[in-house]
Amino acid sequence: MRHALLIFAVLAGAAPTACGAQAPSEGLSRAVRIQGPESKPKSEAAPEATTPQTAPQDPRLTNMVDLTMEMSPSADAPLGTRLSFRVGARKKGYVILVDVDATGRLTQIFPNFLTLAKAQGPIAESNQIPAKTLVTIPQAGSRTYEFVASAPRGIGMVMAIFSETPLEMVDLPDVPPELAGQAGAAEFLRDAANGLRIVPAEGTGEFQQPKLSFVAHFYVIR
Repeated sequence: MRHALLIFAVLAGAAPTACGAQAPSEGLSRAVRIQGPESKPKSEAAPEATTPQTAPQDPRLTNMVDLTMEMSPSADAPLGTRLSFRVGARKKGYVILVDVDATGRLTQIFPNFLTLAKAQGPIAESNQIPAKTLVTIPQAGSRTYEFVASAPRGIGMVMAIFSETPLEMVDLPDVPPELAGQAGAAEFLRDAANGLRIVPAEGTGEFQQPKLSFVAHFYVIR
């Protein structure tokens, strides 16, 4: 299985499914490996090294709330590097992170089915962020999951999607391979996300179009 950001789970659980979104077994698991506490992650053979690449400049996208995202420790990551993200906005709202690997394959990495499963528990990890506060994902000291730089090598992209209305999962397509690693990948996902509609919380009435803001950040897996 090929993926750019691998989620290793320390604690596993079942996930609720948001209306209109993919079930975890359909959307998240295809590019996410879950590793339970009873076993350790197995190493997998990395593809042959490719010619070193340089990530393109992050594109300007619709951003009405001054949404920001930083990748740590670096956007240039050797295989096996543990990664985290810091996101913030001037308004309170809900953040979703989607990852696109060097082949164009998309995975929603936050919230993921582990955080959703724990959303009602005593150590809840919501995707709601406060205004004017940087939030680290995963949370410091998280024992639920972690992000690890994984194959395929090449240029990938993480996009942060911000909504002022509650939003936990998005059903977005893979990026066409010819756009992977290019600014066009971010524009493709922005347009796809802007075409989404959500069901009101009470389950009645017309579908609503959420007001979304976007930030995309390219990285290189070596």
